[in-house]
Amino acid sequence: MIPCYVCGKIITPENTSEEHVFINAIGGRLKSKELLCQNCNKILAQLDRALADCFNPITSLLNIKRERGTPPAFPVTSEGEPHLIYKHNGKVQMTRPSANYKLKGSNFSLGISASTQEEARGFLKKVVKDHPEINTRKWRRRFDRKIDKVKVKQKVIGTGKVTLTLPGPDQFRAICKNALNFYVLKTGKRDGFDHLLDYIFEGGDNGIVWQAKPGFIEWEELAADKVHHSILIIGDLKEKLLFAYLEYFEYFKVIVLLDENYSADNLEASYIYDLFENREIKVKYRINIPLKELVSWVKAREPVTWPYAGWDKVYALMRKRGQAS
Repeated sequence: MIPCYVCGKIITPENTSEEHVFINAIGGRLKSKELLCQNCNKILAQLDRALADCFNPITSLLNIKRERGTPPAFPVTSEGEPHLIYKHNGKVQMTRPSANYKLKGSNFSLGISASTQEEARGFLKKVVKDHPEINTRKWRRRFDRKIDKVKVKQKVIGTGKVTLTLPGPDQFRAICKNALNFYVLKTGKRDGFDHLLDYIFEGGDNGIVWQAKPGFIEWEELAADKVHHSILIIGDLKEKLLFAYLEYFEYFKVIVLLDENYSADNLEASYIYDLFENREIKVKYRINIPLKELVSWVKAREPVTWPYAGWDKVYALMRKRGQAS
């Protein structure tokens, strides 16, 4: 019998739930039904949503495949076109049509911007109805005769801008849960981390999670035309330290201090996932910074300068796969 590592209730066929290490919404596939009960999974789902929303533009622009569902559309701004969204299929679409018209004597001109011809026709009727000066019998008769002869012109939208949100307090709590999921999955241990659960549920002062010091981990063989999620769990008895290192899309890199008074056996576990080929890969890595510096780095919360290491690669791949600009 396996207990939920949050509430301690035994997981049964009736209350089991599927829990991902890296969430499904950002392409994660490593999962287990032996981590959280259904109720605890539901309670913590809000943190998963916060993390998913933060990375959604990158997930969509990289065209990352999910096990279920598709990434939601997100807003794009472009000069002269204020109501645009980017969809996971690579198409930019208007959220609602817009119109401009001129009425001078018996001369009338009307321009409508819409995603489809059918939407444009429907909006034309609304424009007529909402404007008394053209909502007359004469103009309605003219529109009725001409509505099926609407001239449609395709418009190429220029450079679009996407606003990216960097992970903050709620996302850090979700990242802590990701790390704890992997630790429990790999070790089977389900106690001794009440302080982590307190932080995941309640937040508060963050002396547990922070961005990794630049250059902390160096991967030896990551393909330039692929992008990955990665997680390491390292327990060092000599340094009395248990920590997790996570990379999201190779550019957002985070340290989670799991235990600062670690007394169990030395531990090393890793998982690197190729998001384009949907498979786990094995890659060698090197730690370039002494572990004793980790705790002080996380506690000090030193800012990491944007753009982060790895962002140029991700940006180039977004341009290639999603025509980001």
